[in-house]
Amino acid sequence: MESSVIRLGASPAASLAVAALVLVVSPARASAEASADDKALATTLFREARAAMAEGRTSDACVKFAESHHLDPSGGTILNLALCHEKEGKLARSWSEFSEAIAFARRDYRADRESEAQEHARNLEPRLSRLTVVVPDAMRVDGLRVESDGRELTPATWSLAIPVDGGSHVVRATAPGYLAWSRTVELADEAATATVEVPALALAPPPPPPPAPPPAPEKPAALVVAPAREPEANLRRPAAWIVGGAAAVQLVAAGYYGLQAISLKSDINRNDEAIRDADRSTVLTVTGILTAGVSAYLFWTSRRAHHD
Repeated sequence: MESSVIRLGASPAASLAVAALVLVVSPARASAEASADDKALATTLFREARAAMAEGRTSDACVKFAESHHLDPSGGTILNLALCHEKEGKLARSWSEFSEAIAFARRDYRADRESEAQEHARNLEPRLSRLTVVVPDAMRVDGLRVESDGRELTPATWSLAIPVDGGSHVVRATAPGYLAWSRTVELADEAATATVEVPALALAPPPPPPPAPPPAPEKPAALVVAPAREPEANLRRPAAWIVGGAAAVQLVAAGYYGLQAISLKSDINRNDEAIRDADRSTVLTVTGILTAGVSAYLFWTSRRAHHD
């Protein structure tokens, strides 16, 4: 945003068109009847303001006159407020208030007040400082808002010399999508003029991209519970007993066939049968021993699996 200070010299009196621009507040603002409390306070403030004026406390008097008029608008109060602001050096404000005092005087049929206010207004007009804000057609983008000291200037007031009090004044221009621009103008208290031309507004840079969303929190690793498996001991131990039983059967059968072979060996006529029984006993003994070994292995490993 650009900001600068301009000091300009005095200029001739304003044209009649400027007078038409100034807002003249008519007595219609007083149509809403003030309450009894407001009137009482307004009267007290008015008396305090008159006393402050007599003591030379002009600024304090102006504040009290303004508040009194706000609470209970009247022709006498606005006339005193205009005189106070004139003495304070706020000529543009005073000139506007004298115009308002004229309207009140006409409503109240107070020719004396009307004459006094008109005389002061005529004498003030050539002394007024004026500010002209120019907005070229090429600069009038959509949504353009031009302000002077925070108050919006409508297109009807552009390029008109507006009466202002002396001192610093800030002209500001804004529009959607453009950088704001402003300029500070310093005017003398009396008969100064300044012209401020609103330049082409610079495009505002594109807005920064929205921040990336924060990463989603990592889900805690699921606790994998292995399905309970039946301990190997629960399977091996029954198998050991079954295999052990089979070994016992085989060994019993081996013993049986062994005894048969011994008993038949004495009978020469049954020698072949004795040999077969002996072979059976031998085979069953061997397989029984092996089966018993398997049973013993299963039983032993089932105990280890149970302890692990």
